Amino acid sequence: MILAAIVLWRFLQHVFRGSDAPDVAIETPRARRLFAASSTLWVVAITAGRLTAYSAYVISRTLGAVTVAFLVAIAAVLIARALLARRPHAASMPSSLAVSLKGK
Repeated sequence: MILAAIVLWRFLQHVFRGSDAPDVAIETPRARRLFAASSTLWVVAITAGRLTAYSAYVISRTLGAVTVAFLVAIAAVLIARALLARRPHAASMPSSLAVSLKGK
């Protein structure tokens, strides 16, 4: 949390106390890097703080559930891609089944 606060302070110093106007300073690469670092550190700090309330058993079960959900999402994407690859295209259909997109 201390590191996140320091990076946030540096970001605010760069944007609001620099020589450029805040709307110009916020578009600089340095401001973007500081913002990304600050946001990442705050997410890590908040997540770590939330996880300290749980026992190792609950944490392991949660990680297991997240892993299973991730694997199911990957399988769904692979199945969807396989089904889309097998879908017949208009060029391979008989002309009686193909629908013209240009209209008449």
